[in-house]
Amino acid sequence: MAIDNIKQLEQWLKETLEQIRAKNPIKDFFDRYVAALTIEDVQNNVIILLTANNFTKQIINNDFLKEIKQLFNEKSKTIEYDFKVIVPQDNNIQKLSKNSNTWNQKDQATAFGLNPNYTFDNLTQGYFNKSVCLAGKNICNENFINPLFICGSVGLGKTHILHAIGNEFVKSFPQKLVKYVSSDDLSREIYTALNSSNKLLIENLKNEYEKIDLWLIDDVQILADRNKINDILFNIFNNNITKNKYIVWTSDENPDFFSGFKDRMKSRFHSGIYLTIHKPDIDSLKKIAQNKIKSINPNYVFSNDALNWLIRRNQNDIRRLIGSINQVMFFAATNLTSGAIITIDTLKPILVTTNTERIKKYGYDVDPDIIIKKVAFSYGVNDELIKSKAKTKNVIAPRNVCMYILRKKFNMTYTQIGHYFSGRDHSTVMSAIEKIEKILKTDTDLKNTIENIYKNI
Repeated sequence: MAIDNIKQLEQWLKETLEQIRAKNPIKDFFDRYVAALTIEDVQNNVIILLTANNFTKQIINNDFLKEIKQLFNEKSKTIEYDFKVIVPQDNNIQKLSKNSNTWNQKDQATAFGLNPNYTFDNLTQGYFNKSVCLAGKNICNENFINPLFICGSVGLGKTHILHAIGNEFVKSFPQKLVKYVSSDDLSREIYTALNSSNKLLIENLKNEYEKIDLWLIDDVQILADRNKINDILFNIFNNNITKNKYIVWTSDENPDFFSGFKDRMKSRFHSGIYLTIHKPDIDSLKKIAQNKIKSINPNYVFSNDALNWLIRRNQNDIRRLIGSINQVMFFAATNLTSGAIITIDTLKPILVTTNTERIKKYGYDVDPDIIIKKVAFSYGVNDELIKSKAKTKNVIAPRNVCMYILRKKFNMTYTQIGHYFSGRDHSTVMSAIEKIEKILKTDTDLKNTIENIYKNI
């Protein structure tokens, strides 16, 4: 069919869906799934509509398709069109698609809700995520321990690993079904089915999920306190595990600390293998940053000091680190010549607003833990000991140095500094800083130590 004709059909479909939406009471579901219908192909006056999954296909066929056909044909007038709804993983999609010769692993991954760009090949691996990566790669081997529960703080790459596991599975088992779903989307699917007048929908939904060979569920902690959803999740889980189907789920906290889940569900979270993504070490962060910079534009060079400065301000959140790099590289592409060296002085004005939450809460944009850990390393003591009330000689000196740097370098108030060191009052902080100032007048070694710390912050 000519491109112009396809465009006309797409316009009629858009107008038809807008008409239906205006009188549809469940607009959240409509906007997410029905309004997202696209024309995949047209064959002998049959319009092939593509939807996200079998669950939405069922609802569209039962509740919307008749009205879509009626309103659409009122616009076409001269031709009576029929409609068929398919999902990407339908066995006959290659025959239905005009681009069947280009259907490949990437298309298949996308159809399963996976991001084909998230793979183990482009995932920086280090001590912080090594065990999780090894377990995830075993998805294609007989020794995979099922189910796999992955825990880690926000921004440490859980979602990337989840997609990488899915992509690895698709590559090894192209005939099997995979589904990636966020817990929010899963909630919407289940609630829509529960609230539908069609009582068969919830059973159809469970049947569709029980066909999935690998089920990837992101941010499962979101499902807390949703008892009806958890009852259905529990049933699907038991049936899938019994049928040797794989399940991998992620959370930003240990399931032992979950509230709002029944004990029987908590036990399922621990029924396979439970692994944690730890906070990455500086070397791993540096590798992540360098790989990201190289992937965007390898012609820009970060000085070592600039790279350390950037990393230490985002060391608890890989996602924020990547965001900061994107911001810097955009600035470089629009303001600097190719091959320019990016220094700390280049970074500071670009990223001046990236720590607005910390500035709003504390009044400063530096993370005191960065300074404390650096000083602790220089003196060979534990950083938690420096922050404690301990008064041993080997702790007092580095603690005083920390307070001095936080005051002189970052202009924190005495009260703010005291808060970070077990609630010491401002007079204690003032006294500590005065002691360092006095020593610096004659002690060149201490002066050099502090200068070296400055360079690496």
